[in-house]
Amino acid sequence: MCSRVQKGVQRPALWPLNRSVLACLLPAVFALSTAQAQSATVQIDWGTSTVAQKIITSTGAPISQPEFSIELGAFALGFTPTASNYSEWVNNWMVFDAVTSPDTDTSGAGGTQADAFISVGVNSRFVGTGFLEAGQTSTSEDSNGTDVFAAGEQAYVFIRNSDTPDENAEWLLYTSSVDNSWEFPQAEGGQSQFPATWYVSEADQAIWGAVNGTVTGGGPHTDTSTDFVLRTHTFVPEPSSFFLLFIGLGASLTRRSRSLA
Repeated sequence: MCSRVQKGVQRPALWPLNRSVLACLLPAVFALSTAQAQSATVQIDWGTSTVAQKIITSTGAPISQPEFSIELGAFALGFTPTASNYSEWVNNWMVFDAVTSPDTDTSGAGGTQADAFISVGVNSRFVGTGFLEAGQTSTSEDSNGTDVFAAGEQAYVFIRNSDTPDENAEWLLYTSSVDNSWEFPQAEGGQSQFPATWYVSEADQAIWGAVNGTVTGGGPHTDTSTDFVLRTHTFVPEPSSFFLLFIGLGASLTRRSRSLA
């Protein structure tokens, strides 16, 4: 127990500190350093609503796992995804957290499952929880542990059934640009009172696919509904080599007929 200095008693010199003073100070210093270390981790909750909603492909079919990967992340520093550079997305993509099937991430409260995908017919929902460490890296098992998510870097959700953008692929890339709300925070500044929350209801930009019924990005689709929260879009098939050969042969024959005439 810390002793009190009585009135009328001369106080000892501040240095060297006696053992009783050290015994009082060390626990406080330890508690402060522990709190600072804990505050250097920022929790980020992301996903859809807690209620299952319409999440579909370009044809209106429901998405499912494990066919589709659902990832939260960012792109390499200096790279901005657009509807015209989609062929470069995968090579520049950095995964911060992901919802997979089966998902073994148990970083939730009390060691519970942090990431989950739940499907009920055409309606589905998914939730994820990731943690940003002081070095601006992710603790998620889905991240490689070395990618740096710099403070101010824009976050995106990338949903896809293939890494190759072809006529069989279904992709969706969306984010929120309102008030820089989906930018990775500075972890070393400490955790805010509440975790960062990045839910689809806040999304206002779809680079590919569509969100919240009316926000539409690139990619063809045949579904015309507007009651969905997320919709992937596909890609226009590239001309086959046989078709290109046929076109070239036709052009050659046309030139030859003109020269004979």
